Amino acid sequence: MSYANGRYPLHTFVHRGGNIYLTPSLNARWNEAVRLGVEKYGVRLYITGDIDGLGGWNGYRPYDP
Repeated sequence: MSYANGRYPLHTFVHRGGNIYLTPSLNARWNEAVRLGVEKYGVRLYITGDIDGLGGWNGYRPYDP
């Protein structure tokens, strides 16, 4: 099925908490980046959530939240 940009149903994404939704392929790449960051540099990467309280989205941003 095809959806317009910003109109994909959230159930098609991987929910990582809060307003963080990633496509399955991006989620896999993100997990690999986190793994490599820890393994090679001893640094854990994070996606920040709504830290400013304005309801911001990270990853996918729908038109109608």
